[in-house]
Amino acid sequence: QLEHFRGSGRRAVAIDLPGFGTSTASAGGDYSLDAMASAIDRAVTAIHLDHFVIAGHSYGGAVVAKYAAMHPDKVAGVIYVDAAAVAVPLNEEQKSQLRTALQADRMKVVRAWFAPMLKPSSQAVSDAVFASVERSAPEAFIGALLSLTSYDAKPLVDAYHGPRLAIVASDLESPASFQKQFPAVETVRIANAGHWLMLDKPEEVNAAIDRFLGGL
Repeated sequence: QLEHFRGSGRRAVAIDLPGFGTSTASAGGDYSLDAMASAIDRAVTAIHLDHFVIAGHSYGGAVVAKYAAMHPDKVAGVIYVDAAAVAVPLNEEQKSQLRTALQADRMKVVRAWFAPMLKPSSQAVSDAVFASVERSAPEAFIGALLSLTSYDAKPLVDAYHGPRLAIVASDLESPASFQKQFPAVETVRIANAGHWLMLDKPEEVNAAIDRFLGGL
């Protein structure tokens, strides 16, 4: 996506959230959506971005929903890529058990959890996804996941009144899918793709984003 959009003359920026990619972990151990949205704002302020389209995939969709609700004046449009739309339904005991399991063998848990979402994907995409998990700070990964147990998408998504686009993996559609929770948001469905559809079908995803940007 960066190569495609930079090649078309646009400025494209990828932000690694705290504890992910090449960003350092959160100094205070705060991986709430509020903290992640604040980290985005510090990053865009540092590079002098004052009006931009923001995109987020999966958990990142929850982060950008939070950001757009907090800073609608800075957001020219929001793109939700197979974004989280409902809370992860875990009680306190289940959250404790999940944390313990992830701390004991994170990749074992993740491989089992991600398997259905990666079923339509190639081995190369699966390898890339798992490699990205291994590069993330364990506490950041766990903290980000657990933050979704209290995620209430509706007030955040509804709070932003500008242009919105959902790009979704049609093969994985369920009642909990973003497009089912928010049918009023313009949606592009990508077939024969897993949850990481921007890796499975980059040309189709790029084309959908190009059309959206062209209409702004």
